[in-house]
Amino acid sequence: MPALDRHRKANMVRHLLREEDNLQILENHYLSKEEEYGIAKQMIAEGIKEAKSHPQHVAKRWQEHKLISEHLEHLNVTKAWE
Repeated sequence: MPALDRHRKANMVRHLLREEDNLQILENHYLSKEEEYGIAKQMIAEGIKEAKSHPQHVAKRWQEHKLISEHLEHLNVTKAWE
């Protein structure tokens, strides 16, 4: 059996506390009536506010606009032999 040093003991305590928190969340996973009221509106408003405050970050998620001819350029191999 390996020796129990302070690092292992600290890691085990952190692990047990994390497990206790997870069990508590799983047992009480429902929102109260006060918390439930308006939560969807609040989450949507936060997302819109974030999108407006960082438009360049939101724009990075979208692909840049391309023409269909650019998408199909790899199929145009006949011109290479002429």
